[in-house]
Amino acid sequence: MSYDIHITNEQGETLHTAQPLNLYGGTYSPDSTKLWYNITYNYSPFYYRAETLGESTAVWSNTGKGYQEQVQPEKGGIPGLAYLTIPQARERVLKAIQNLRDKPLNKHGKPYQGTTDMPATDYWAPHEANARRALVNLLQLLCLAPDNAKIQIS
Repeated sequence: MSYDIHITNEQGETLHTAQPLNLYGGTYSPDSTKLWYNITYNYSPFYYRAETLGESTAVWSNTGKGYQEQVQPEKGGIPGLAYLTIPQARERVLKAIQNLRDKPLNKHGKPYQGTTDMPATDYWAPHEANARRALVNLLQLLCLAPDNAKIQIS
């Protein structure tokens, strides 16, 4: 299971870049120009923490009386990004990247002491370093997206 994240236009069509992106993730399409990325659910525990993506999401929506802030509670983690504008998502993902460790930790939550006890660099391994790398790739997509684009997650 995983999250498919598409950057789309108003009609829901996935946007493209001029050059292939070559982003490794849950799937890899070396020639793809789609603003699309796949992240495994294995990283979900890291994304739902308050210091990463787990906060309630405030969005501006037209309520018929003009645009007003509405809080979407319990919409954190990757799915919560769909409630944000592209600039808000860039900010949230950057904050999450800054709050995740870049080095894998062992089962006791301690850094590995050497290469003998360190697991292979496995995309699917649910540790903070992998969760962080996936967000770095996602941030690349968000930086390529126009500010008025939409985020669709399935």
